[in-house]
Amino acid sequence: MRFKPCWAALCAAALSLGVVTFPREAMAAQRVPGLGVQADAPTTGVAPLGGEGRIQHLKAVRVLLRLINHDRIREGIPPLALDPQQTTCSLRHTRHMVEERALSHDQFPQDVCVPHRIMGENTGVWTGKPRFAVRLIHHAMMAEGPCSRLPCDSDQFHFHGHYANLLNPSYRRVGIGIVARDGVTWVTEDFTN
Repeated sequence: MRFKPCWAALCAAALSLGVVTFPREAMAAQRVPGLGVQADAPTTGVAPLGGEGRIQHLKAVRVLLRLINHDRIREGIPPLALDPQQTTCSLRHTRHMVEERALSHDQFPQDVCVPHRIMGENTGVWTGKPRFAVRLIHHAMMAEGPCSRLPCDSDQFHFHGHYANLLNPSYRRVGIGIVARDGVTWVTEDFTN
């Protein structure tokens, strides 16, 4: 059984978010249904650091950063700068999710490894090659839309948090970690000021 792409509000099981205002228990791991990965599946081949895997990771990161900044600029918000140090830490968290076969924020906020005053995290998973899957993940997050009232309280943030993180004008930098394994693409976006 393969994980099937979902659209907009139907993607709740395939997207997860974190912000520093959430209580720790609210950020527990979320199992992703239908991945069909065997428990004893080998873990080799997870985001290799060299060769073709590294090139594909960098291409997917560029695609996702371009999508994020396009939406920020369209809303009159300054674009984000890719932070190489945070990208390394975001990639480490994405590998952790792949190993656990679950979207999670169980390492948040500790996986944010650059100086900051505020931070947020989005995670997502989708079937397909990274350069295409990141587009679908991003569009699903943006489809959440803004909170209906401001400030966005924790109840609303649960349904609009990815969108709020992506378009938060306080964020200036982002780390992006992307891992493709067994036809599934996993993403972590860590935002900081």
